[in-house]
Amino acid sequence: MNNNAKLIAMSLALLSASTVFGQKILRMEDDPLLLNYFGNQWAEYEKKEIDNNLFKVSNHYFRDTVSVEEMKEAFYKYKDVKKDDRPSPYDGFEVFVPSLNRSDKYAVISSPLETRPAKSKKQKKEVKENKNREVLMLRKPRWYMGFVVSADARLRVYDDGKMTSEAPHADYPDFFSYASYNPFIQLDGSHNWAEKINYGTKLMAAFHGLTSTSNSDSGYDSKERVFSVLLYTKDAGTSYTLELLEPQIADPKTRMLFRDLKRFVERIPSKTYAPLFTADKRLMTGRYYRVTANKQGWQIKDYMNITPPEVLEPGTVNNLFIINGQVLDKEPDNFSSSYGWAVYFSKHQQSMRTLKWVYPYQVEEKQTYEEKYGVKVKGTITDCTTVPDTLCDAYIEQHPELKQTYRHVEGVVLDLDGKPLYEAIVHAKGQRSKCTVTDSTGHFSFWLPRTYTMLEAYYEEYGLMGTLKNTDTTITDSSITIQMRK
Repeated sequence: MNNNAKLIAMSLALLSASTVFGQKILRMEDDPLLLNYFGNQWAEYEKKEIDNNLFKVSNHYFRDTVSVEEMKEAFYKYKDVKKDDRPSPYDGFEVFVPSLNRSDKYAVISSPLETRPAKSKKQKKEVKENKNREVLMLRKPRWYMGFVVSADARLRVYDDGKMTSEAPHADYPDFFSYASYNPFIQLDGSHNWAEKINYGTKLMAAFHGLTSTSNSDSGYDSKERVFSVLLYTKDAGTSYTLELLEPQIADPKTRMLFRDLKRFVERIPSKTYAPLFTADKRLMTGRYYRVTANKQGWQIKDYMNITPPEVLEPGTVNNLFIINGQVLDKEPDNFSSSYGWAVYFSKHQQSMRTLKWVYPYQVEEKQTYEEKYGVKVKGTITDCTTVPDTLCDAYIEQHPELKQTYRHVEGVVLDLDGKPLYEAIVHAKGQRSKCTVTDSTGHFSFWLPRTYTMLEAYYEEYGLMGTLKNTDTTITDSSITIQMRK
């Protein structure tokens, strides 16, 4: 079961859950087992995560809250700071590394808060060495728009250098992260809370995609939109809303997509998001998201896991792509997969003949390419040659004798909703090299030897549905309609 399928299964289960969360977003019928399971998940999250995090620690030591205006100002000031220019979140703090788990790392943000009265010389020494104290720590803190934050704040009490007690703490920053990392349907997440955010935003996008109507036929165009938002609490923390950060002057379509996402967010129940704890002992109740909406669906990424693109020196490129001795101005879409190659070469009425990769560790060969093409390459060099596509109309017209053994095959490919599917691959069954790609209207046209009687079609990463395919379409002399399936 791939991650996309897991997201869909989980989203449907969440949507149908007979809980505050499921009822407030959307009602759907689903398997009772999943319904009951996720109903329990919300109750477990509310008790174990929110109550522990918010009430056991924050009410005592994190009394102030980062304001919305401060969060907005921080976004415009720090959004483009490169990773190498960001200070370490541990700078200026005592660092604690547990002896039994060296991969864990804590920033001690308040210590000692209390010490016992020192009477003897031994006790005075213990106080000086902070052996008797309460320690407030942030587990695996991260730099976040100028703030140092963690979703996991730990309060521990030490006596004579030994930990005697620890306040309850949370491991998940929000319900989406909690639901996408559980023992029933798991997205192969990490025990790092920041990585859990990454999986949680994927689930959030899937959840929203199932309720959104913004990509319907009415007024929809397929151009991709990217915008940044701030999600934060309102009404004394009982609900959530969004504010558009970028672009500051948005086109009508972007504004429509933003309003669609905002309606979704404002229907999310309270306590869905736990606060982040800052190193200056405040609560951050907001999240910075970058949202991408296109013909494939929605993608939401937290800026916690986004690194601004590296600014390369003049004359340097990340990767170099060479086709028939000519350097491409930019990397073709999805060129790292056979699907991407098929789409690219079919559009250019070419077929791949040879393919060669040169990796950074192949120093001498890489240097030869750099000297030949006058450019420095940080990553991989892709060098391929092509031959004319012998299945396209132009080639057959130049070689009319092929019409005796070939026949013209054309039709349209439709997605799950019966809409034309752009850039779907259509090929002779069992022969992916004999292929073509659909245009923006879903139409395809090519020539095949008459010995082939069946077609296959496939499309990668169709929104959150994974790969669509159809493997049993019979070739006819009339126009063919291929209905894709999951």
